[in-house]
Amino acid sequence: MNKNVFVLLLTLVPLLATAQTGETKPSDKEAEVIQTIEALRAQRGVEFNYQRQSQIGDTLRIEEYLGGNEDGYRWQLLSENQQTPSKERLEEYRDMRVTEAKARAEEKGPSKSLADLIIIDSLEFVSESKNNGEPVWQFAFKPKLDDFSEFADQIEARITYLPEQTLLKRIALKNKNEFSPATSVTVEHFSMEIDFMRFANEYTVPVSMKQNAQGSYLFFKDFHDQTSRTYSNYSLVPSADDSNDENALSASKPCGSSDSKGNRTSSC
Repeated sequence: MNKNVFVLLLTLVPLLATAQTGETKPSDKEAEVIQTIEALRAQRGVEFNYQRQSQIGDTLRIEEYLGGNEDGYRWQLLSENQQTPSKERLEEYRDMRVTEAKARAEEKGPSKSLADLIIIDSLEFVSESKNNGEPVWQFAFKPKLDDFSEFADQIEARITYLPEQTLLKRIALKNKNEFSPATSVTVEHFSMEIDFMRFANEYTVPVSMKQNAQGSYLFFKDFHDQTSRTYSNYSLVPSADDSNDENALSASKPCGSSDSKGNRTSSC
């Protein structure tokens, strides 16, 4: 069974916060969040460096993402189960990432982002509450699932928004009823939660993700897939102009430079 059936397309794309204006009627609340979602679409080209720690079943994996590298060489494997990976494992990992990059290059259309998951016309204000005195807004939306669009009605999708921080705090998905995304596959329970934080006083980036899928396939085999991830050590990849300035400086200070594939090109 292909576990990717349960992985929704959510890429690490930054979210630019927008200012809160006007009254707080439901229509105004929806307009503010829509403005935030539209700002996300404008941020597709912004790249970050960061580290990701993933717990997938019994495997604990730490990876580094270098947004300025060529696609296929952005992910670096740092450790698995607290062990430094062997040369053979690193080569296997690199081949996997390069293969993924080639598959992405063959896809048509722009890269995916969080904004593509949300059908704007379906956004609906649900409730307002307070957490430690801070207002919390909840919204419902219908998710856009591309090849699995016929199952969108089976998914309950929620946005948690903090208006005082103009921060989209959480995206949460869970199934309302069991469904069959593929032949002889039944999903009895699916849930995903992604929490976000503010970075550099301007961007919103993922800080954690939890995913759980339970069901059966081939009518009698059960599966239970659990994944949890945390994201840390963010830094912003310099723009092309900034990179040119840094390259000019590094020409006089070449120690420790590396190429776009993460390979060390000089040392002190």
